[in-house]
Amino acid sequence: MWQFQSNSAPDRGDAGKAGTEPGQGTCTADWGGDGITWTAHFRDTAPRLSVRFIDQGVDEAQPELLAWQPQAELVSLETDDVYVRGDDLIASYSAPNSPFRRQFYWRHLPGPQSMETIFSLQNQELHGALVARIRSRLPATQAWLSSQGGQFLPMTLDSRQHLSISDGWIAVPLRHGRIYLEQLHPTDFRSGSVCVRDGRLEIVWELFGDPIEKGVIRRARARAEFLSSIDFSPQLVAQRREQFAASPIPLTA
Repeated sequence: MWQFQSNSAPDRGDAGKAGTEPGQGTCTADWGGDGITWTAHFRDTAPRLSVRFIDQGVDEAQPELLAWQPQAELVSLETDDVYVRGDDLIASYSAPNSPFRRQFYWRHLPGPQSMETIFSLQNQELHGALVARIRSRLPATQAWLSSQGGQFLPMTLDSRQHLSISDGWIAVPLRHGRIYLEQLHPTDFRSGSVCVRDGRLEIVWELFGDPIEKGVIRRARARAEFLSSIDFSPQLVAQRREQFAASPIPLTA
């Protein structure tokens, strides 16, 4: 279960606000399995997830996952509401100079090493459009992408390369026999790219972009999952993609 950390608000139940005191709020959860701790950084310019493994050295870089990238005109997001509902953490935001309210819904999936993030936008003006960018950064320089025929295309990148992602998923081999699989729901995939920046692999997705009428809520979903390299295969990726495509959005989102 999610636990609020220092400079964060306590859990107020299903409907309570988590306060708006200054500082960077974090909330952690491990669900008691496989030595992984998830941390949601909800009171930050770029709300995001990070992970820590029990077999990871203290000085090893943490993956930073599915971070909302602030746009140039937005100095910061203002946290309006944060609360825990079961295994889910929900945070709502407003932003200066923007008509869009945002919500991030971090949803624990079955198994301790899988998380879904649901990004929501609600327009409060007559018409509007916003292209959102989501970024993950990992301690790696190699990635596996899809190729024609559904096979893997292994790529070792350097700082000069900037590759497009033609499908809505990417896999990244990590240390200690782990594979990180990141994917967008097929109906939400717009475009994606991968590069190496400052010695870390950087994945960027574009979301939304179509006009949104006043009061309308648009949602996009992304999944982050850590798998064993022993079991990893094109068939497993296809299975995970099919499961994600068939999964309904939670009624509570």
